Amino acid sequence: MKREKTRSFRSQMHVILSLIGVIPYLLIIYILVREQMEISEIVLLVTPVIILFHFIGFYILRTFSDRLERLAHHISLASDADNHSSTEFNDNSVVEIREISDRFRDMVKQLEEEKQNFREVTVSLMKQAKSASSQYKSKISESEERESHLMPYIGANIVEQLLHNKTLEGPHLNSRREVSVLFSDIRAFTTIAESAEPEEVVLMLNEYFELMVEVIHKHSGVLDKYIGDELMAVFGLLPSSNETAIDAVNAAIEMQVALQQLMKKRSSEKKVTFSAGIGINSGVVIAGDIGSKERRDYTVIGDTVNVASRLVHIAKGTEILISRQTYNQCRKEFVTEQRGKTQVRNRREEVEFFKVISGRS
Repeated sequence: MKREKTRSFRSQMHVILSLIGVIPYLLIIYILVREQMEISEIVLLVTPVIILFHFIGFYILRTFSDRLERLAHHISLASDADNHSSTEFNDNSVVEIREISDRFRDMVKQLEEEKQNFREVTVSLMKQAKSASSQYKSKISESEERESHLMPYIGANIVEQLLHNKTLEGPHLNSRREVSVLFSDIRAFTTIAESAEPEEVVLMLNEYFELMVEVIHKHSGVLDKYIGDELMAVFGLLPSSNETAIDAVNAAIEMQVALQQLMKKRSSEKKVTFSAGIGINSGVVIAGDIGSKERRDYTVIGDTVNVASRLVHIAKGTEILISRQTYNQCRKEFVTEQRGKTQVRNRREEVEFFKVISGRS
């Protein structure tokens, strides 16, 4: 009967210590399967739990072993004093308790060794947690730095989408995309640059570009690059851009209105005034990360870009010219007139284009 109680107690201890050792790792498995968390976040969350459960197990085992060892010691003294004639305990009972005491002494000795190993593991886990925390903070800092770097090029209202939307990752970084490309170019810029001081030209361009880019961002466009007095924007790179041609033409109309208001202001200040032509084409491009190890840019290339560049060069000041491809996608939204066809360098087919008059009321 006593052996059964001893085995029962031993079984209970095994179950308790097993649960203490297993529960933290079951928690890790649950988090990995059910929750979408970064590895660094899992380490930071689980490490304190593992350490806590191991200390609980150590405390339970140490407490029970100390109590049983004291009990066995008192019983041994009592039975020696009675010259092994105690009526309450027989020889077998003393032997069994001594065996239990010896076993617990061995367990305590092993526990001391495991305690030392546990301390080493704890130190290692804490170092890993510290390293994971440092990496996590570094990743956050890198994300914030990337966000601040992208802000002037993409716009505050859409930079969050570009950083966190998974549709922009993977194959989309170098892939075929259906977009609308817009070019805007200042007319007679060479003459203006020759007659004005360089500092004045720079201030003029900054004032002009800031206004134009603000409108582009408003219509979910992405600034691709500046080419002297010319700028290139792309519509359709962001998830919010479903009707790229309409977005591009709306942006172009608003850009011309904003430019006219800017020229009125400059005229009242006795500053040089100018106009700009805009060309838009829609179609497939290759969007990707292009450049050398020292300098890389995310841009779009292809025949669609070449046609848009050709249209802006033939557009007069205040004009918005769109290709047949763009016209087909937005003709119900705008009043246009056909202007004919033009030849694009190194391209066999001529490009049919239209002039945008206004939006439909």
